[in-house]
Amino acid sequence: MTNLKLQPAVYVGTYEKYNNGSIGGAWLKLQDFEDHDAFYQKCKDLHSDEVDPEFMYQDFENMPTGFSKNEDIKEAYETLAIINNINLPLEVIEAGIECEIEPEKIDECFVGSYESDLDFAYAYADMCDFEQPAEWPYNCIDWDKATREHMQHYREHDGHYFRNI
Repeated sequence: MTNLKLQPAVYVGTYEKYNNGSIGGAWLKLQDFEDHDAFYQKCKDLHSDEVDPEFMYQDFENMPTGFSKNEDIKEAYETLAIINNINLPLEVIEAGIECEIEPEKIDECFVGSYESDLDFAYAYADMCDFEQPAEWPYNCIDWDKATREHMQHYREHDGHYFRNI
């Protein structure tokens, strides 16, 4: 898997080494392996001094926020393939993942980047071109209240906004 937007790497040790006081292992870059099977084979080769090594992913680099909790490398490759096909800047993709949006829905949910929730609410109200004073946001005299009400349908991280679906 080459040409990834992210350049993720995993430090792979084993539970046996760890339990015996060693963190011996190596950093492996996911893009250096065609798929998870090739990755696992490298792990086996790396820890060939053990009969049946149980791999321990001890650290992660360049993974999206919240992603490093995932210890299923097969799923990591599948997710990275999805991320690689999203036509958005990396920081938006990472914000979507931080907002707990499934990677395949990030593009669909992304509505833009704004300085604040209030700026987002103003922009949304302008975009909707409301004509009836009885509708949001005109029935909310207080823009802070309108913003709070509006944000019930959206998530935000680092200025990037996503629809809840």
